Amino acid sequence: MKNYYEILELAVDADPGMIKSAFKRLAKRCHPDISGDCGDQFKKLKQAFDTLSDPGKRRSYDSRIGVNNRANRSYDDGRIRVPKVSRDVFDDIVDVFSDRFGLSRKQELTFELYLSNYEFEHGTSTMITIPQEKICPSCFGFGGTLLQKCLACEGSGLVSYGVDFDLVLDPPLEPNQVYKIKRGNYDLRFVLRKR
Repeated sequence: MKNYYEILELAVDADPGMIKSAFKRLAKRCHPDISGDCGDQFKKLKQAFDTLSDPGKRRSYDSRIGVNNRANRSYDDGRIRVPKVSRDVFDDIVDVFSDRFGLSRKQELTFELYLSNYEFEHGTSTMITIPQEKICPSCFGFGGTLLQKCLACEGSGLVSYGVDFDLVLDPPLEPNQVYKIKRGNYDLRFVLRKR
């Protein structure tokens, strides 16, 4: 099986921003319109990018190559960054049982939000979606049994979901200011950074 991480010159814990950057950088070198003679290499790059940039395809691919793609990777899309959090097995067990038995559990998420000078001066309004993963509550992260793959997570042991929210920041804003909002069971903290 092709190693898409090697093709894109990435580590297996690369975040979406790193995948996008690597594809752009490498595509410039071997795009058929530019180099002319490495069309096969460009096809491999495109296939690797299409797989790793799609959360569902990436989970499936990672499970096939034996990568334990845990939920607490950092996330960075250029505007917002979610630092890697420290989690242990106990956190995963509590999450699974909370999901399984429909218990609400308050979660705290901390983000670094990068703003332009104009946004610091005049404020900003934006819609943000943060992709998250957690242990599958149906198979408890095992991916199924010896006889059958878990249908909920397609055998990966993880399920993806998104945290969506509208963010309105009113001026005046300062670098390193912490802005807090509540959304359902989430306490969201934004540390404002300059681009």
